[in-house]
Amino acid sequence: MEGEASFVHVPDTENILMDSNEDHLRTEIKKMKDQCTSLNHDADKYEKEKNDSLAFAKKLQDKVDKLQRSITEEEAHFKDKDDSYEKNIKAIWEENQGLKKQKEELEQTIDKVKENIEKLEKVSSAGTERKMVFKGKSLNKIPENGLVVKHRIVYPVRGGTALITFEKPEDASNIIQKERIEVTIEECRVFVQAKPVELMLLDSLNVDMSLSRKKILISNLPPSLSEDILLDKLEIFFCKSKNDGGEVENREFLPDSRNVILTFCNEKVVPQLLEKKKFKVHFGNSTQEVHVTPSLDGDIKQFQMKYVECNRTVLITGIPDIKDTDDLRDLLEIYFQKPSNGGGEVEALIYCPEGQQALAIFEDDNEE
Repeated sequence: MEGEASFVHVPDTENILMDSNEDHLRTEIKKMKDQCTSLNHDADKYEKEKNDSLAFAKKLQDKVDKLQRSITEEEAHFKDKDDSYEKNIKAIWEENQGLKKQKEELEQTIDKVKENIEKLEKVSSAGTERKMVFKGKSLNKIPENGLVVKHRIVYPVRGGTALITFEKPEDASNIIQKERIEVTIEECRVFVQAKPVELMLLDSLNVDMSLSRKKILISNLPPSLSEDILLDKLEIFFCKSKNDGGEVENREFLPDSRNVILTFCNEKVVPQLLEKKKFKVHFGNSTQEVHVTPSLDGDIKQFQMKYVECNRTVLITGIPDIKDTDDLRDLLEIYFQKPSNGGGEVEALIYCPEGQQALAIFEDDNEE
């Protein structure tokens, strides 16, 4: 083997380098592909999440829009309700003001009615004892209405009798207990009888009262004018339309209070007169402001009567007509005024001679 040339294989460096670079590139490309695949996968994932987020955001926006619409509708609804409530509150307030005004008017009307009721003649109430007494008043004739109210009883006094009212009830009682009394009148001796006086009075009275629709009560009239002049002047004044009046159907004068009641043909006249209340009426040479108030109509539903014995008045009967009326009256008063005869201080006495008649007026006895 000596003398032969030896062969040594020298590798191809360039080729080795190229092979090495290709492997490296393949590895890098593979890495890049893997990274690209991962990035695409992440991109798809992010795109899906993005779409999901957008869809969720859209749902939220839809809910927000729906809620906003609901809020707007509620606000409009509540605004309408507020407007309605304000209108209702205003209407209620106006109605309340109207009711207050009506209440004040009714209270004024009630006060006027109470005043008028107080002016009416009073009657006995149930269960109330009334003492009646003759106070010396008499009439020449029976009044048209028969009974003068306010506990004024018209009592007929027959001829040959006398009514004597003592100041003290015990004096009247002493005389009544004697029954038959011997009375010395100058030279004459007469026998008279003493009796208690019994009157029939109302024990209870049930009356339905209502405001008249066609009548008015006129008060504050001139005290000096006669009944006929007052009635004529008032009818002339209140029948004229310029005075808010109308045709007068009837007129009535109340002597105790000197008031007048006018009744109109048309009931529409009364409210306008009551609303004005006061009128200036000419009475001849003077002008008087008269007051117009409601008139009451009464309907008696039920009543009861009872007998009451007068505790201070005595009826003397059997008196002969032996002297002049005034002289005999004075002699009777002198006799019954003496304590020695069982009498006492005489407050009032009325004597009616035989063949005549008189009327005595009994009123409430205010003395205890």
